Amino acid sequence: MAGLEAFIALSHHFHSPTLPTTAMTDSWKDGILLKVVNVIVYLVFLGSNVYTVAAPQGVYYHGKETYITPASWAFLIWSLIHVLLLGTIIYQFFPQGKRVIIDGISWRFPLLAVLNAIYVNLWATQHYIIGMTSSRFLVFLLLMER
Repeated sequence: MAGLEAFIALSHHFHSPTLPTTAMTDSWKDGILLKVVNVIVYLVFLGSNVYTVAAPQGVYYHGKETYITPASWAFLIWSLIHVLLLGTIIYQFFPQGKRVIIDGISWRFPLLAVLNAIYVNLWATQHYIIGMTSSRFLVFLLLMER
């Protein structure tokens, strides 16, 4: 049994390529176009949600009431969502964040942020059917694989 374990350890040694560390080559400037776009669309996304709360007509507090409409305080979850997204925007400027956000999520974040801002504005202006259609498209994009 000890011979088998030694053989497995030896085979892993010869078959495992040594990957160069990318910490030295990563720079905050890598993928700068996407990083700038992420910051801009985050501000648009944040602005659209802030406008619906701060608008004179008070969309969140006087919107369309249905049997499944949540209470107005339930929309406070967006505050937490925006804080977490702000953390994501900041994290993308670090080497590990660049690998996760720029290389992994890529252009999906800007696309989803713009589509969500459009949905929020459609809903705020009481275009419910178009808003629901765009939200279904948003969900489709979320579920879409590479």
